[in-house]
Amino acid sequence: MSTITDRIDATTRIPPRFLRADPPAPRSVKIEISSRCNYRCGFCALRTREKQPKWDMDFGLFKRITREMRDAGVEEIGVFYLGESFMNPRLLVDCIAYLKNEIAMPYVFLTSNASMASPEAVGQCMKAGLDSLKWSVNAADESQFERIMGVSGKLFGRALNNIHAAWLARLHGGYRTGLYASSILYDREQQQKMERLLRRRGPALLAAALLHGRVRRAARAGAWLPPHGGEPGADRRPARAAPVLGGLHGGPRHHRGDALRLLLRRDGALDHEQSQ
Repeated sequence: MSTITDRIDATTRIPPRFLRADPPAPRSVKIEISSRCNYRCGFCALRTREKQPKWDMDFGLFKRITREMRDAGVEEIGVFYLGESFMNPRLLVDCIAYLKNEIAMPYVFLTSNASMASPEAVGQCMKAGLDSLKWSVNAADESQFERIMGVSGKLFGRALNNIHAAWLARLHGGYRTGLYASSILYDREQQQKMERLLRRRGPALLAAALLHGRVRRAARAGAWLPPHGGEPGADRRPARAAPVLGGLHGGPRHHRGDALRLLLRRDGALDHEQSQ
């Protein structure tokens, strides 16, 4: 099975069969369904636009061009480009559902800054059939976030909490959406800063995974668990995992270049490997 890094490389490197006057349709296409964004990142080309757009793509236009793409042989659609697609969550969910249910697009993916990705919207995206959701996490703390993203540091904590909530939504809903995170290596120190962030925020997510596993095992055994550590038998409601605050990344996490990739598997174990 290919990794997310393999998929990125396959998109950015042009195979020889496309280096011709009449190339076939591209295998993978990104469509900017919303060109709006609530960040003003110093590294992003969105800031170079003379006028910041205020409108999103017409859904009828989206359906027409993606059906034509599928007929031409396109196999993957990214429902984003520079803008933040969760600025219009209703359109985002409708686009994913159309791609998966109406034209049988094999692979649908999305990258988001997470700050607008409410648990409800993310859950609907997963339910609609989203195959891959990658979080763009490019700051290690609130101070760096304000300096690079150019917006209030409050969004830093909101984004991390949304990432955590998305992982729990996938866990509880039994969805198969791949969850990933990536960050930019601004300098040699940035990787270490991001690793410290993961160590600070990761344990709560691991605890949630372990608790969820305990709940599932108990449910299979026909047992009931007290919702918040009370005495057995005190509450006869079905067992469910209590919310865990402050967790971070589910799914493979990678940095481009010489980087540490961290993978939180579905069973809650944490793996890591050095990329080449």
